[in-house]
Amino acid sequence: MASWYFVLAVFLAVTLNGANRFLRALGTLVACLSLVMMVSSIILADFDGTFAELPEQGDLIDRFKPLILNMQAAVGIGGIGFLLWAARRQLARRGVMALPVLNSANGFGLVSRYAHWITAVLILALVPMGMFMSLLPASSPDRASFVVAHETMGVLVLMVVALRLARLLRSPPAAFGPDMKPSERWLAQGVHFTLYAVLLAFPLTGLFEMLCGGDAVQVFGRTLPAFARPDPALASSLTILHDRVLPLVFYGIIFLHVGAVLKHHFIDRRSGDVRRMLR
Repeated sequence: MASWYFVLAVFLAVTLNGANRFLRALGTLVACLSLVMMVSSIILADFDGTFAELPEQGDLIDRFKPLILNMQAAVGIGGIGFLLWAARRQLARRGVMALPVLNSANGFGLVSRYAHWITAVLILALVPMGMFMSLLPASSPDRASFVVAHETMGVLVLMVVALRLARLLRSPPAAFGPDMKPSERWLAQGVHFTLYAVLLAFPLTGLFEMLCGGDAVQVFGRTLPAFARPDPALASSLTILHDRVLPLVFYGIIFLHVGAVLKHHFIDRRSGDVRRMLR
């Protein structure tokens, strides 16, 4: 499962930033199909009894998770319509120049763009996967495969984000457009900083939560060395941070991030802002 998601993330990163319009349209349609599958899996859980098996006296947060997942499905349905529209738009865009490998004064290079979209695809699959996984009973035959996939993808996110941050030290990001207000610049910088912090905190807290709880962490079926001692009290605190606090922060930041992109593109008519990270 994790291998499939990683291949999908790399494929979308390459195709969405390609110079060929047919390649970009293909990537957009594949992203649309992937979103259809994710939305369908949530809807299926509504009808196959997965959500109905939750104990009425269970954790309050767990009882709200089906509602949160269905809200994500509703947003996903809107995203499907947007991606179908975007695929049609990509076919109409001719003569797009190839991108440089590194960042320039005019925009992000391929390295930053690939890292951005690989991380985006993995994390947008990881968060609902973790939420869905936590609703499965321990006796479920599917739980073990979800846990291994979740752990593997979390380590991949940590590696990609760390490599991207290291790369930004050598190749700084493109400057914001001159027409952006000072308040917008400060907000954008704050959102980016918080997003990077969350992307690092998610896998780190997850790793240490498992290790401090005495559980092994597997990546592509291989067990990682236990580099932390069991500590039940710390594991409990990390569980709260990983399962409850960080998802709320993540959804808030994504709302601001995507909202700002849509505002700049459709309201402010600043298409150059979107082109910084999307062809």
